Amino acid sequence: MDNRYGKTSKLDLTMERRDDKTILSDVFFTAPFKIIKPFYDKDYMQVMQISVSAGIMEGDKQEISIKALENSKSEIISQAYEKIHKMENGFAQRNIEIEIGANSELIYNPLPVIPFKNSAFKNSLSVNLKDSSSKFILNEILTCGRVYSGEKFEYKFYNSRVCVRENSRLIFMDNSRYSPDRTDMSNIGMYEGYTHLFNFVVFNYEYDIEILKNSVSVFCEENKYIGGVTVGDSNSLVIKILGDNADRLSKYSERLVEYFKKYKK
Repeated sequence: MDNRYGKTSKLDLTMERRDDKTILSDVFFTAPFKIIKPFYDKDYMQVMQISVSAGIMEGDKQEISIKALENSKSEIISQAYEKIHKMENGFAQRNIEIEIGANSELIYNPLPVIPFKNSAFKNSLSVNLKDSSSKFILNEILTCGRVYSGEKFEYKFYNSRVCVRENSRLIFMDNSRYSPDRTDMSNIGMYEGYTHLFNFVVFNYEYDIEILKNSVSVFCEENKYIGGVTVGDSNSLVIKILGDNADRLSKYSERLVEYFKKYKK
């Protein structure tokens, strides 16, 4: 399937610890990707991923590789909401491969995704943790579409597959396949009348489960949302919330990220 760039768009990043500081030691990208000079939030290097395009178009194929080497601390963020545009007959796809070394932390924290009417997108994320000292946070916010333009669940499909392995052993999988023409996305078990899905997944961080449960409960009660916290195997934790405002959910994700960065038993 042809795309605007005539080839697969690539982004390769390598982070490592050098002289008591995490640095971006290797960078490679092709259009539409760009990376601005990293900035720092105390001990964490923040890398902003920029796309110099209007959004994801039909036929786009992206491959992203991120390596967080031993003892590094990094956060990947984006500069704008991700827009997935209308498509005629095809789809767009993205494959992300992440490797996290021993005693390293990586927070993958992009802004929300907006699938436009008649868009079609396939996303695959594979994470390899070296061992139980390798820490990872994934934040995802998926909207139902351009709500203020009257679009709600009018995209063709949005497929997202997340696999996390620790020391080559599969410890987590989330295979989401949303097809509004086949499924009532507003029904029970789906978005349940809400317009935004918040998915926050954590591996190998320390936390107080009662504090987190209370935080989610209070946030949902204040905003009339529904949500919950699930503790999984291999020191994993998932927070899911159904809401109606991307900015409010993004700010809450920032609060959670700060909590996990700072928490010490």
